Amino acid sequence: MRSSALIALSVMLATAHSGGQQPNVPQPSQPAPTPRERVLVYAPSKGIVAPRLIPSAAPLARLRQCESGWNGEVVLSLLVDTAGVARNIMFQRPSGSVLDPYALVVASEDQFQPGTLNGNPVVVAESLQIKIDTCILTGMNAAGKTITQLAVKSSSHQKLKKPKNPPQQVVFAPLKDSSKVLSRKVARPEYFGGAKSAPVLLYSAPARYTPQRDGTEIGGVCKISLVVDAHGMPQNPRVLKSLNPAMDISALDAVNQYRFFPAIEDEEPVPAAIVVDVTFTPPGPGDYDEDY
Repeated sequence: MRSSALIALSVMLATAHSGGQQPNVPQPSQPAPTPRERVLVYAPSKGIVAPRLIPSAAPLARLRQCESGWNGEVVLSLLVDTAGVARNIMFQRPSGSVLDPYALVVASEDQFQPGTLNGNPVVVAESLQIKIDTCILTGMNAAGKTITQLAVKSSSHQKLKKPKNPPQQVVFAPLKDSSKVLSRKVARPEYFGGAKSAPVLLYSAPARYTPQRDGTEIGGVCKISLVVDAHGMPQNPRVLKSLNPAMDISALDAVNQYRFFPAIEDEEPVPAAIVVDVTFTPPGPGDYDEDY
């Protein structure tokens, strides 16, 4: 992956001469950078009234006629701000499945009664446990083709729990990640250090070895570049170093299931570009799956 660097360009000011003398030309001052607003974070404790999850006014109707889908539990860490909105949502215990992005959506749309200190709203760190039960619906699209989609069988069961290692001070990440924000915020691995930390892998899925039709055994490393967003989800995985077309697809499938603790820059979770190595080792006799 080609690394990029931002080059600061200085502006040269031309000076005019009048009567053989050089007048004083004021140099325009550069606008001061917008200060990153840091907020104090409290943890549920004596003297702190913990936030309360406000039940949805319109719970989902239970779907009866659908095939079994994914079900499981996702635990997120988050901050409930003074307006009762979940901020800086990250994985604490991901499932490694399609339930993870759904849990992020659920948490981002939740409404809370803010936590308080001496009657005043404050930012409180919490863990949110979300139990999700889904099913697969089959139908026809406008072109008459059969399509399947994942649906939630009933409203997700949610529970606030005591947070683990809550921060004392943070910077809020943007509520919405646009492509403009993503391109501006992405940090490169070589820039980590000081006030920046790289993403930390929380969950990884094994890449499936695909045997070759001619019986050739292939082993080695497939390099995948990706962006870890501010929630810890992999985005835009691409093959940086190919091993074999079938292995490349397997590596991409595996990396899409990775979950991370995101990069932190000045106490704010930010997207970060990284490269991961997916290693393939030819299995021994009898190690292949039955459906191979």
